[in-house]
Amino acid sequence: MTFNNSLTNFKLTTMKKLIKLAAWLSGTVGALLMLLGIIARIAGGVLFNHYWANYFYSAETFLLLGIFLFVGVRLWDSNQ
Repeated sequence: MTFNNSLTNFKLTTMKKLIKLAAWLSGTVGALLMLLGIIARIAGGVLFNHYWANYFYSAETFLLLGIFLFVGVRLWDSNQ
């Protein structure tokens, strides 16, 4: 019973770490896209054949995903 319990705890801990990593990656991608949007706006509105607002729409999605993943891990920790 103890081995099975420790294996389950290991799997849950690994999954939490992977979710946190996904949240950090999502936030980083969102920040980079937002930076590209700012550069595109300064460069005249178009960068890599995309209008500057397109970068912000994508950045918003990645940032929100990162926030939701962090909140999910935080709620998971508070329930245990």
